[in-house]
Amino acid sequence: PLFRAIHAVHHRSRAPGLLTALAFHPLEGLAIIAFMPAAMYLLPIHLASLAVTAAFLSGSILLAHCGW
Repeated sequence: PLFRAIHAVHHRSRAPGLLTALAFHPLEGLAIIAFMPAAMYLLPIHLASLAVTAAFLSGSILLAHCGW
């Protein structure tokens, strides 16, 4: 229930566009920012792997929100 309430901010836009990919609740943004340092602390992640994964995820998120 808490996630739904927080993530609902992201779905307020009726016409998805590139900027709506960046529209989210501040708590959700904090969770997104905190995830990578926490994951890197718990698991050994090579910096190159992190960069490739971040680039792929960013691209896929932008494509998913481009309105196609």
